[in-house]
Amino acid sequence: MHLHLVLTLAIALAVAVVKANKCESGWAEFKEDCIYIGHDRTSWDDAEKRCRDRGAWLLSDDNEEKHDFLTTLLNVFYNWHYERFFIGGSDYYFEGQFRWVETGAHVGPFSRWAAGQPQLNNTRNCLMLEWEGNELVWSDQVCRPREYTYYICEKLGNVTVAPDNGIIG
Repeated sequence: MHLHLVLTLAIALAVAVVKANKCESGWAEFKEDCIYIGHDRTSWDDAEKRCRDRGAWLLSDDNEEKHDFLTTLLNVFYNWHYERFFIGGSDYYFEGQFRWVETGAHVGPFSRWAAGQPQLNNTRNCLMLEWEGNELVWSDQVCRPREYTYYICEKLGNVTVAPDNGIIG
């Protein structure tokens, strides 16, 4: 009986340690994902490269629960004028057919398009999160805007994506 209790406590402690170390320092934890807010401004293509350099990809805002988490998280950054963020959706290859970089899957059925979005023209191909009043919404933006913007990366906890899209440990 005593051995059973010791083993149970040891397993619980091991699980807690593994869970506590799921995301490295500087990354926020959301379920099985780790989310990074880029502190520098860049184009969408360079943001994707910077995420890959971190073993990640541009974020997929693909469900209500994750969007609510992002709204809470990014609300804090809003006070420091972090108001617009590139995320991992694009219709660059097939106009009007937004896909997530992470999976190649079509964006939807979940969406948070701002009013009048997407604009669906050949000059606006990259998905951006931005504040519209108190709402965090999507917009179809130029991938290389005159004013570069912040970006959001994500990766699975304790999994690194190599720059060639292979998964490491």
